[in-house]
Amino acid sequence: MKTITTSILLVCFSLLVASSLAQPQNQIDALMEFYNSTNGPYWYNNANWGKGLPCYYNWYGVSCDNNDNIIKVSLSSNKLIGSIPESFGQISSLRQVFLNSNTIYGSIPQSFSNLTSLTDLNLYSNTLTGSFPEILFNLTSLQSLDISYNSLAGQLPDKFDSFTSLT
Repeated sequence: MKTITTSILLVCFSLLVASSLAQPQNQIDALMEFYNSTNGPYWYNNANWGKGLPCYYNWYGVSCDNNDNIIKVSLSSNKLIGSIPESFGQISSLRQVFLNSNTIYGSIPQSFSNLTSLTDLNLYSNTLTGSFPEILFNLTSLQSLDISYNSLAGQLPDKFDSFTSLT
């Protein structure tokens, strides 16, 4: 009887550990698509990318909270070359994105409007194109925004005044 009880406890513990390490597959896929679309194998630092779960294996530049939610992607000055895929917006728990001082081109994906917990967005010193992305107005938690030193064109929309929490 003691062996059965011990076995049941081990199974329950294993399930508990496995569930605590679980991260939504779509978010892992989004990070890997980002890695591939920005020339990840040639980044200055790509330690542990693609190995296991991002939070458990400490992917370089990825930070997580105590519940294993991906809350920060910080890859500034890391030789990223390419565009940000639409799937990046599936990482809905993100609070901070620092991708400045790379060679990221194209436009800011429409899916960034899903990043409603985002407080910091720093994409300065890349080669982003297009006009000021109106989808950023959906980011009501945004406190810091820097998209300077890109190739964005046009005037800032009048709605820019609605960013009352920006510093």
